[in-house]
Order: sequence, then structure tokens, then C-alpha cells
Amino acid sequence: MRNIRSVRRRIRSRQYDHLYPKEHNRLFTVIYRTVIVVMCVTVLGLGLLINNKLGLVELPKQLSSIHLGMISEWLPFEDWFKLKDDKTVAAAPAYHLLKDDLYANGSNQATSILNGVVMHVQHTTTDKYSVTIRHDNGVIATYSNLDSSDLKQDERVLKDAVIGSYQNSLSIVFMKDEKKIDLSTALKAS
Repeated sequence: MRNIRSVRRRIRSRQYDHLYPKEHNRLFTVIYRTVIVVMCVTVLGLGLLINNKLGLVELPKQLSSIHLGMISEWLPFEDWFKLKDDKTVAAAPAYHLLKDDLYANGSNQATSILNGVVMHVQHTTTDKYSVTIRHDNGVIATYSNLDSSDLKQDERVLKDAVIGSYQNSLSIVFMKDEKKIDLSTALKAS
């Protein structure tokens, strides 16, 4: 009986030996699994830090009460999400109010007042454009009465970037928390 078992074991080992590589050293397996666990914990920690900074998902109180401040002091992840603005530009023309929501800036180019993302671009039947931008401070600005605009929806717009061109005046409506605000309040909003 012993011989049959040993023979079967040898046959089995010869059949499957070429299909599977030899087992690794146990030390390698322990190190490999440890590295995988550390990477998973690191990814979860970074995800929590990024979520706390940007407020992407509302977490339960148990998870949001975890203080990872010590880790965030080591990692400069706040700089990872900033746009690099290496351009040195002369002062952009400031908008001045003509009446109601009509503004002019001394040129025929409409520029963005702050960094933001284009939410909507509309081409009206009167060959005018309307561009809605959600600025990084939460202000939603609608630039209307534009003669031309090359922006597309979901495009990132930097401060003082050209939105389009206009003739005499430009209509800009600023909204914050579903309330209409003026230009100075829009620039100061945070």
C-alpha cells in the first residue's frame, strides 16, 4: 500500500510539474504579500485624504472622524491638484459695470474672472453665444451676448483666459447658492 501511494505521488508530481513553476521561497512570499498590503493601505489612506480635501463623497461619521493630519503633513498632495500657471501676462482688463448686468473691459475679448470649468455653451438663433462657467469658488457665471466662442463643455478655463469676443457690451450674470450676486462679491466669494 505504501508503494502505491508513493508511486501515485511521483506520477502526480511529474504530470503537473511542467505546468506550474516551482514554489517560491517562503521569504519572498511573505515580503510580496506584505508589500501588497502596504500598497492597499496607502491607496486607501490617500483616497481618504483626497476625499477630505475635495469633499467628493460624504462618508459616515466613523470614517470622517479619522484624523490623518500627520500623514497629510508629510505628503504635499494639495499641490497635486493645482493648475500650473507659469505664464506671466500683463494685467488683464478689468470689467466695469455699464448698466444692470452689462459689462465691458476695454477690449473686445471676454475673459474669465477666475479658474473654472465650462458647464454649458449655447449658440442662439441670433448668432450669439452664451457660456456658463462654474468657477472654483462655487460661483456660476453666465457670459452672454458673445459673437464667438471656441470653448467646449467640461473644458477647464484658467483665470483671464479668453472666453469669446463681443461688440459693445457683454452680459454677465453671477450666481452663488442660487442667489444673484454682483462682480465684486463673485471675486471675493470662497
